[in-house]
Amino acid sequence: MSAERSSVDFLLANSYFMAYDRKDERIEGPFAPLGPLYIAACIREAGLTPAFFDGTNARGLADFRVRIDADRPQAVGIYSTVISRHVALSMADIAHGRGISVIAGGPDPSSAPEIYLKNAAVDAVAIGEGEVTGVELARHFSGDGHLDLRDILGLAFREDGHIMKTGPRHFVEDLDTIPYPARDLVDWPAYEAVTRRFHGVSQTTVMTARGCPFQCTWCCKPIFGAKYRHRTAKNVVGEMLELRRQYRPEMIRFADDIFTINRKKFLELADEIERADAQIPFECLSRVDLVDREVLERLRDIGCRKILYGVESGSQRVLDSMKKGITVEEIHEISQLTRELGIQQYWFLIYGYPPEDIHDLRMTIDMVRRLQPDDYGITVAYPLPQTEFYETVRNTMRPEEHWTMTRDNVVLYKNMYGSLFYKAAIYGTHLVYRTKRAAIRHPNILAKAIDRFAYALTDTTLERWAQIVGE
Repeated sequence: MSAERSSVDFLLANSYFMAYDRKDERIEGPFAPLGPLYIAACIREAGLTPAFFDGTNARGLADFRVRIDADRPQAVGIYSTVISRHVALSMADIAHGRGISVIAGGPDPSSAPEIYLKNAAVDAVAIGEGEVTGVELARHFSGDGHLDLRDILGLAFREDGHIMKTGPRHFVEDLDTIPYPARDLVDWPAYEAVTRRFHGVSQTTVMTARGCPFQCTWCCKPIFGAKYRHRTAKNVVGEMLELRRQYRPEMIRFADDIFTINRKKFLELADEIERADAQIPFECLSRVDLVDREVLERLRDIGCRKILYGVESGSQRVLDSMKKGITVEEIHEISQLTRELGIQQYWFLIYGYPPEDIHDLRMTIDMVRRLQPDDYGITVAYPLPQTEFYETVRNTMRPEEHWTMTRDNVVLYKNMYGSLFYKAAIYGTHLVYRTKRAAIRHPNILAKAIDRFAYALTDTTLERWAQIVGE
């Protein structure tokens, strides 16, 4: 610890650096991470002094060194995801080298605390929701409250060569008791500029609920769990009005796992947004089985411009293997209805999920080509710890290997086709999607011929490739 006492009790740090992951700018971000900002707001409410280092718009780790030396915090809490793990551990080394205690938190440390605790620079891992844990940690390191680490729920740490865990941290049941995120700690002009550059509008995020009760086999819920909890409509609208007053974003993304998961609560929120005249254009995430004409019309009426659907696959066999709980017919129906009502749609797709073969893949590519979502993103199935998918393939995985960028799309488990095949499949999907779109917009003989040729080329190439690697 520093000899001279710092005015910062707890420095929260975001280990995601856009400078190291340029592929993530267009769709998945960049957005300020709400988790650390909620924790900072709670620490401040407890009468302590938080600070926030945001790697998103930083130039690199040198900026973190400068910030650490300037703030000299009592401790640093590093927020990490699987793609930023390597950066988070480097940040831990930097802080540890200056005698500063390090706590790792976020989705990846919560899922695999042992990976972080292998590094001597990490003193403890905060598991699960961080608001209460963060306040208690800040009190511990500030010397206020006389809390021992063993008394703080939701922690993992080393003791006598073993990893020890305290009791589980219970979820916050009344989300209205949590203050709004401490957005004043973020460089909003930087986010405003970069989101406008890549999304066309300045954009930020709001979360109205936590928890997802669905049991998709590849999905990990280490932070918010499966229990659905929601904020009141008035509380959400209060945040929207504050955003409009202080930051004036041109669009927001509702960052709930599924914005329309509770029909009654969604309709109450829609009514309150209209009553308070709090409309801000927005996009949200949903499922095709949790919207219908009434819900889509209300979404449109209160400013929804885009819905991001978890479509995943065009093969019912693969959807069933994922325990997704939707049908291909629902995808077709809701895709067409969403377009009819003038709302853009973005699809999340997963390639390579067992037992997908070339025939399943062809069904997905055909569906993308025919239904023409406004945009889509494809990822190769990633086995996250603490998921059913991970347990299924873990014995075939290469130890210690993980993605280091958002769209590495490397197959990490034994698969009949391999990474290069799926890179080709993703390229082929883009090709047939774009040539079909061009043929729709310009229905002349040449455009139609190019579309047919592109489809035949992609289909034949992938079919033959699958035959060769399968032999």
